[in-house]
Amino acid sequence: MKKITFTLIITFCSLGFVAKAQNTDDLQKQLDTAQNACVKLDLYTRIAANLIQFEQPKNREVTYAEAGKAIDYVLKSIHINSQDGDYFALRTDYDLLSQAYFIQKKYTQAKWFNLQSNNISRNLYETPNIIRSLIRLATIKTAIKDYKLAQQDLDEAMVLAQNTYNLILQIEIERNMAVLYDKTGNVKQAIAMQKHYSMLVANLKKAQTPSWVLAAQKAKVKVKKQTIANVAAKNTTTPSAAPLENKLNVENGIWVVKD
Repeated sequence: MKKITFTLIITFCSLGFVAKAQNTDDLQKQLDTAQNACVKLDLYTRIAANLIQFEQPKNREVTYAEAGKAIDYVLKSIHINSQDGDYFALRTDYDLLSQAYFIQKKYTQAKWFNLQSNNISRNLYETPNIIRSLIRLATIKTAIKDYKLAQQDLDEAMVLAQNTYNLILQIEIERNMAVLYDKTGNVKQAIAMQKHYSMLVANLKKAQTPSWVLAAQKAKVKVKKQTIANVAAKNTTTPSAAPLENKLNVENGIWVVKD
């Protein structure tokens, strides 16, 4: 969660960046009437995030113009955050700019801002955010067909994820690796990676499922198997009422009874 701090009113400005989503138009109306500088700062970032669906479910295609508007809002935010020395807020600004420029296919700018975010995370020793920035960096490099360097970024991210036992990020890395393998024509590796991360997803879902739910599911499967077995046994022991003609088969031109 992004914390927005301001020199004299830190408590007031510790607002959740991913708080309850609001319509962009509603946020704009709030910005138009806002007087407090910290409130405006928060709204700049939230409007930008809404415009490019940053860390949100993707339910529409973001346009070039929307990405441009997001950049304008973030540039207003970044000017204040850089003066205030709020590295957490700056990192979010960099991530927003990187995604907005990526949408506009301005990959040089997208890469540069992502690297700034990565540097902040390394200085703060925040491994999960280092991993996320490496994944985004690999995505940018894949887009410009710099596949070898993209692989290096994903390999580094994988080592960090495994060393910190971060299964969720490992799944995301493997998902991106599968895409990279597919792009480079390594179909077998892509399929193998897809199967592996699908297995991890299934195992994770199972681990997060309450034991009583698993027991109920297991019992349901057992009953189903027993029902199938009973039906099969009944069919094998009950004489067939089908006419003889249905049991006949043609073999070498001669009608014979099936065994």
